[in-house]
Order: sequence, then C-alpha cells, then structure tokens
Amino acid sequence: MDCKFVYGFVPKNGTIDDLVSTKSEELARKIVLRTHQNMKLENQDISDEKIKESIIDLAYEIKREMRRSLWD
Repeated sequence: MDCKFVYGFVPKNGTIDDLVSTKSEELARKIVLRTHQNMKLENQDISDEKIKESIIDLAYEIKREMRRSLWD
C-alpha cells in the first residue's frame, strides 16, 4: 500500500503552538491577578499596564518552560 499509519492529537482550533500560547496566557493571567489581589489588600497594587506586562512576561516563561501546570 506504500502508506504510513499516523495518529495523534490535533487541536480543534489552530495549531499546537496556538493552543500552548492560549493555555500559557490563561495560566499567567490567573497567577498574576491572584498575586495582584493579594498586593491590593496590602495597599501595594500596581497599574493596569504593569499587570499586562507581567502577564505577557509570565506567559512567555511558562510557554518556554512548558510547565506541567499548563495542562491542569
């Protein structure tokens, strides 16, 4: 038959890279906003711009490290 059998997981929307980016941004947002809430309670809150930067930076780090928590 001259064929190769292939199986695997395929994301419903986009590519695997898109899926990893989305998941890392969601996790980063959750972590940063939780930390921000704690800081706010102690009158140490930060600006919205700094929050956005923190989310982007953390999402990049999570994606680069491919943390297991990404898939929880």
